Amino acid sequence: AVPFFLLCLAVEGALSELRSRTKGERRKVFSRQTLNNLSAGAIQTMGCLFYMSLSLVPYRLIYDAARPLSQLWVPEDALGTWPWFVAMLLATDLAYYWAHRMCHACNIGWASHVPHHSSPDFNYSTALRQGTFERAFSTFFYLPLAALGVPIASMYYHRGVNSIMQFWVHTEMLPKLGPVEWFMNTPSHHRVHHARNYGRCNFGGMLIIWDRLFGTYVEEEERCVYGLDDRDRPLGTHDPLWHQVHHFWHTFALAARSGRVASALFTRMPGPGMIMPKAAGTDGVGKGPEEMEGPACDSAFSWVDVYVWVNYLFCAWGLMWVMEPDKRGLSFLQVCSATLWLTCSFVLFGYLMMDSHLAWVAEALRLAVAAVGASHVLQAEAAARVVGLAMAAQCVLVVFGTSSKALRARSKSTKVA
Repeated sequence: AVPFFLLCLAVEGALSELRSRTKGERRKVFSRQTLNNLSAGAIQTMGCLFYMSLSLVPYRLIYDAARPLSQLWVPEDALGTWPWFVAMLLATDLAYYWAHRMCHACNIGWASHVPHHSSPDFNYSTALRQGTFERAFSTFFYLPLAALGVPIASMYYHRGVNSIMQFWVHTEMLPKLGPVEWFMNTPSHHRVHHARNYGRCNFGGMLIIWDRLFGTYVEEEERCVYGLDDRDRPLGTHDPLWHQVHHFWHTFALAARSGRVASALFTRMPGPGMIMPKAAGTDGVGKGPEEMEGPACDSAFSWVDVYVWVNYLFCAWGLMWVMEPDKRGLSFLQVCSATLWLTCSFVLFGYLMMDSHLAWVAEALRLAVAAVGASHVLQAEAAARVVGLAMAAQCVLVVFGTSSKALRARSKSTKVA
């Protein structure tokens, strides 16, 4: 599905640019925020690699304990039939609705989910911007399916289908879709969910019927404003790792400082450093004024962005290797080392886009480590040599460029003095 996702993102970006140039419409895709969204998605993917197997344990225990009774209404021959498929679509979507709703109802859930909402734009790259620990939090809401006799493979298959079906609703390019709006979750419904000038609403995954049934449905009436606040970068930075952990940090600090652990974790109890999404002139619960400004994304684009995109694509290729350790013959130590290097790379890309001088020094170190370590991670010797030489060449260029920039800055300050 990833190639299809990237194709949709490319088409959406091209249409956004075309409409901006020919019709003067507000741009909906920005290079730096898009790369930041994809970096957050990559970090989430690597995080799940390490803890997802642990999340299977409680489901398996409950399923095994309930199986003697559940097999009375879920016989083996029922699996794979059309009635079973439809029932599973409904059951997993209902479980997702409650998991998603609780993500917005308590600090520990919001901490796992907030990376998805922190982007100041709303496009297909936002769909790939996910919280690393959200699947761990939401797993508990699928445990009733184990008690009902749903095999773990079936649950994860339909959970995956549910996630894929939510990709298409993350766009501003599609209008309301007529009668489909009555029962399906659509881009219009999901824009309202992401907007900070609306309340907490429209939690459905594939279907909007749960929101209509449980009273959390809101119609799109005014233009949506996205992100956590008015800054052009989420939390003022392009660091995707901080986006993943910031609300956890402030939630645990609040729990330790206040002594009210249960309230700090399991309600939306506010505290220092916590950002409650809201638009100017609203309290984050009611709707805002009729006319709102669009997201103020970091719209800069320079040779730095070209450099970062090229290196991001290389890291995405490396991520595909890490996600198939058995097929690639990678040891646990190699997977951990590669994951650490990739995570540092994605974080560093954010600081490069913020034009940090120290980031370029760290970039030279990152490339040097890649040049040395490529032969230990990649099995194919030819590929290892090519990657190593490419990283070494980039390292030389970065060191030269950073040194030249520092010398020019020093020379300029000396002349001024």
